Amino acid sequence: MKVTAAVPISHESSPLAPAVEVALALIHASYPNIVGVYYSNQNYKDKSLNPYAIRLCESVMSVCNSSAVLIQVINWNLSPDCESNSLTAYAKDGESWKDVQ
Repeated sequence: MKVTAAVPISHESSPLAPAVEVALALIHASYPNIVGVYYSNQNYKDKSLNPYAIRLCESVMSVCNSSAVLIQVINWNLSPDCESNSLTAYAKDGESWKDVQ
């Protein structure tokens, strides 16, 4: 899979608002093959799955009628030389989200 664009929708962890739903619909109209959602937790060392990001990814799956990947940016692994992996991918497996290798 080759990702050609990333479109930020929200910079805060809040419940899905109508504005986010409208933004998702507009993005889907321009980019019908949305593959997922990326997010980073506010706390530098927090590696937990963000409930807001999960709901947003589930909304993407609903709008696109396909599976989607949830990508977490691992803050403490970010470096200017890009020597370490700074992303963790998750896929929905039943009712839970599992690491994807």
